[in-house]
Amino acid sequence: MYDDLRDKVALITGAAHGQGRACAIALAREGVHIAALDVASQLAYPGYALGTAHELDSVAAEVRSLGVRALALVAGDHQ
Repeated sequence: MYDDLRDKVALITGAAHGQGRACAIALAREGVHIAALDVASQLAYPGYALGTAHELDSVAAEVRSLGVRALALVAGDHQ
């Protein structure tokens, strides 16, 4: 649909699930390569479930299945 996005790269934060995952998949469908970043573990805050390492890996796999490149990146040390 948006040929001007094809072969660009998007860094998606919170990519393991929810809106971040949806954005990653939508952009991948347009030919955008994805760098998917997430904390990928539960934190004491904000009090709701965060993405997991498994979910982060699965979004990267789904993006790759759409024919574009994907990196699954875990955000820094959060201990």
